[in-house]
Amino acid sequence: MARHCATNLTIAFLVTVALQGCGGGAGSSSFSASPQASPEKVSAEPVSGPATGVAAPLSKFKSALGAPQASADVLSAQIIDVYDNATNALTIPLVQVGPRFYKDVRINVGNVLSVGTAVNTSGVFDRYDPATNRLTVPVVRVDNELYYNVVATMSRLLSYGSAVESISVPTDLTQVSYPSGYQTSTTTEADINTDPCNLDIAKVTYPASWNGQYPLPAIRGAPLKQSIARAVMFKDIGLQPGNPAFILPGAPGAPGGCSGDLQTAFVKTMARLHTLGSDYITITQWHWATENQDGSWYFTKAEDTFGSMTDADTTGMVQKAHAAGLKVIMKNQIQGFYPFGNPSNMTAPPATAEVFAKWFPAFQAYIAERSVFFESLGVDVMEVGCGACLFHDNGDGSSAHAALFQSEYLKALDTIKLHFTGQVLMATPPWIYSSSLASKVDIFEVGMYSVNGAAQLTDSLTVDAYRALVANSSLQYAINLLDGYGKRIMISMAMQSRRSMFTLPGYVEETVCTAYINALNPDNTACIQREQLPDFSMQAIVYEASLEAINQMTTTHSTLMVNMMDYWETDSLMPFTAFPSLATSFRNKPAEGVVKAWFAR
Repeated sequence: MARHCATNLTIAFLVTVALQGCGGGAGSSSFSASPQASPEKVSAEPVSGPATGVAAPLSKFKSALGAPQASADVLSAQIIDVYDNATNALTIPLVQVGPRFYKDVRINVGNVLSVGTAVNTSGVFDRYDPATNRLTVPVVRVDNELYYNVVATMSRLLSYGSAVESISVPTDLTQVSYPSGYQTSTTTEADINTDPCNLDIAKVTYPASWNGQYPLPAIRGAPLKQSIARAVMFKDIGLQPGNPAFILPGAPGAPGGCSGDLQTAFVKTMARLHTLGSDYITITQWHWATENQDGSWYFTKAEDTFGSMTDADTTGMVQKAHAAGLKVIMKNQIQGFYPFGNPSNMTAPPATAEVFAKWFPAFQAYIAERSVFFESLGVDVMEVGCGACLFHDNGDGSSAHAALFQSEYLKALDTIKLHFTGQVLMATPPWIYSSSLASKVDIFEVGMYSVNGAAQLTDSLTVDAYRALVANSSLQYAINLLDGYGKRIMISMAMQSRRSMFTLPGYVEETVCTAYINALNPDNTACIQREQLPDFSMQAIVYEASLEAINQMTTTHSTLMVNMMDYWETDSLMPFTAFPSLATSFRNKPAEGVVKAWFAR
């Protein structure tokens, strides 16, 4: 329970008092004051008592906010800021002031500046801006209605709680032990990085509560069998100019976006993955489908595709992976389609015969060109299908489409074999199990992203319970069907580190605000990301349970590979401009300690 000091303080005084003992010196604080520490400079003016005749009544407050944008039962009360009609106060669960975090900050809402347009979208905590003396509150509850992005002044601070415990995790993976390395309290302010673009940091920090509602799981039976290969897949690594943090221009907290050196970041990450114990890295280069003036289709070049890793950067990454002793798997990903001359009109064409008559010639040309390029780089594995494309590998799922995709992929495989000497990978649409194509593939990919019955474990998750779900899932059945080919079977697995992962299954975009689950387009008016609570313990439990189950799976003729999905370059977990704390990326989270133990040789 929060300790409350005197009321009616300015923010500048808040920081000073907190460090002297009210919040900072208490047991709940992990920060130690230093003689050099100076309070943040704030333009707030002291208030002698709760303002009278100035504070807006509830009716005026609600009028200023405008119409509610969501129903109250959607969100977790743990991250909602609650307006109290009786006191005209807003209680904010977690506020960052300079390098520190304070909980249960209460302000008078007499000056509601705006609503609906965020000054900054910093995640499930609020960041105070000393330049404007403003605080953006992500979600406010008024009479059981929710309002987004309320911008208020901090000139009327009523009270605050103690400083919030923070965890510091070294970015040097060789220095991190599990689980203690993910439970070490921050002891110096220098650990807290408030620059989302900065990747040259020694430690990553985050509120201790983000470790979640469960104890971190014990590791049992690690490592994986020697015959099981290890792989890690990359996410979002291509923004130009060099932008390892993948933060877009105009983002709050980094209005100019980020820039940097991708190649330097790659060197550090390859060394990190070598320490992790990975054998392979998995990469995708994004491309788009578009049309020529005559209506035929083609796939854009990487250099002409927003967010894609260029061929030059891909070349450097492959070289650095090989230098670190890692093999490279290249997957295909065609993000979407846009009409001739209109790249802003992104669409998803229907799965029809007319569309496929344009899609497959473009796909075959792309495969021919990429197989030559990947061969020149010495890429080890190339995907023959397009599991992360518009139509996946199955069209509309009909038998006619299954036959069409099988026929086209056989052509693509012949083309690859003409130019590429490495292995070929294929995802496993339903038709692959009886396909003549299957016998010619070297690696099959099966996915394990969720299992039936997981929703029932949201409030009672254990390693044993989740492992039982995995053991009884369709995964072993799929492996048995593929085992007769005697090839390698790659099990790709991912788990977002958000508490609602089981109850709200699907994909929550991790780089920008979106309006709903599985939405990919940015949204400036809604932000489902702000409604989620990080829970690193759930991700760690799922990974431990899944790896235990995989290690016990049996094959007669095939060997297995585990592909841990969506590893980010960023070393920040604080969601100043994006939401790595909710991401499938396990970098710097307890799940990475779990993976390190299981990937060890």
